[in-house]
Amino acid sequence: MVMPAVKANAYGHGAVLIGRALQDMGVQDFCVASVGEAIELREAGITGRILVLGYTFPEQFQELWKYSLTQTVIDFCYARQLQITGVFSHLCVSDGISESEKGFTYKHYVRPGIALYGALSSPYDKTAAAVNLKPVLSLKARIECVKQLHTGEAVGYGQTYTAAREMKIAAVSIGYADGIPRELSNKGFALIKGHKAPVVGRICMDQLMVDLSEIPGTAPGDEAVFIGKCGNEQITASEFAHTAGTISNEILSRLGAGWIE
Repeated sequence: MVMPAVKANAYGHGAVLIGRALQDMGVQDFCVASVGEAIELREAGITGRILVLGYTFPEQFQELWKYSLTQTVIDFCYARQLQITGVFSHLCVSDGISESEKGFTYKHYVRPGIALYGALSSPYDKTAAAVNLKPVLSLKARIECVKQLHTGEAVGYGQTYTAAREMKIAAVSIGYADGIPRELSNKGFALIKGHKAPVVGRICMDQLMVDLSEIPGTAPGDEAVFIGKCGNEQITASEFAHTAGTISNEILSRLGAGWIE
């Protein structure tokens, strides 16, 4: 049985978009985190079995019956209020590579998560099977303006970056409210015209600044790629996440819906 995980807005990719695409491919079973996520899929025309992995308040059980949803049982008292239709296990070491971890994981169960979206959790992760994962998401924004930063001048909140030379910088229309971790302040980068543009200064809620000094011909309206390909360069979701000290699952699921391509 294949039951794709489309929780957390399909790991930030758009649950309805992904659900419909999978259903068109013949997928009939899905799992989500909450009854609200399940209802969104039902109302979008997803007709197969939908398993709610998380907790549903008993007063919401009527929603389970109304939308023909399968609810995970939390404990015995919870089970007495529901009809048991099957058993499943949370494979807590499914990403493990040691023999003990492999032995702990059932081999006949397929519940694709982050791999469904063509990504790995970490750039150091490996797959047991030889698969060619192809990312289905890119994260891009536009340059708002380009400015000169003179030697000794600082940029951004807290003046955490001071120019040691004459520089050309740009403000880009994306920030931590859109899913760019503040942790990437002064150490992340974007791809612009096929070149790496380092993030300088603190990342703001709606904007961030990048160094364009080594990238000629840049102008307002140019595209900045944070996840995806640009020329001969590429930033994968796992590389982006690793730089921020986390995994791609967290980064992708926190993206604002307006930035998904």
